[in-house]
Amino acid sequence: MDDLNEEVGVGELNATVEETPKELKRRRGPTIMFDVTRIRSLGDKKVVRYNEDGAPIGENGAKLKSFIGSATHYHVPITYMSWKSVPAELKDKIFTTVEAAFVIDPRYRKNVLQTAGISFRQFKN
Repeated sequence: MDDLNEEVGVGELNATVEETPKELKRRRGPTIMFDVTRIRSLGDKKVVRYNEDGAPIGENGAKLKSFIGSATHYHVPITYMSWKSVPAELKDKIFTTVEAAFVIDPRYRKNVLQTAGISFRQFKN
């Protein structure tokens, strides 16, 4: 009779061991753009090319857009009701962060901040 109870106890122990890896399932963390931040910390900048319409193109254009989004998520809390209500200081901080990692023509500041506004709205939603 004791052997039967011991087997049930071992079975219960195995059930908890099998459930543990499911609880430790890896979850998605924040996007930090490791390759861009590593280059930025070394002092290098990625060069962004633009097409005739002024839109960034190429691999660095795509990385620029992703980096703008991650910088916006990091610096701007979602407590603001709209992008217009975000203070100019935070918008300047986003632009200087992006400018530290990419070679951007200062004329495209409006384009960068528009992309940040779109990213902010999508993040809030």
